[in-house]
Amino acid sequence: MLLTPDGHLSSILAVGVDPPRPSADSLFTTMASGHGRRAIAVVLTGGGVDGATGASSVHRFGGTVIAAAALFSAGPDMPQAASERDHVTDQHEVGPLLTALAAPLPDLPASDTHT
Repeated sequence: MLLTPDGHLSSILAVGVDPPRPSADSLFTTMASGHGRRAIAVVLTGGGVDGATGASSVHRFGGTVIAAAALFSAGPDMPQAASERDHVTDQHEVGPLLTALAAPLPDLPASDTHT
């Protein structure tokens, strides 16, 4: 799964390739590079480390990373692998947190979109 520059999702299905597809890493990385500090990655549950690299990209480009607390996650591997997290919360708090984070940001000069 990729986020295109015009904000659309694009699916890439492939078998036997690394990373697996659809891939949270691919989605988060393209989101980070295209949307900078406006990007918000949410890692709720899953096995393995898919999403960790992409979440790091979101964080590095100034975006926000939300991960589920291990206690509240059916599959805590992915949320725990997202080591650069801005918020660790239970799944019931994700909605209100996203609402607060999605409040309009001031317009940014083009040079500030990729911190």
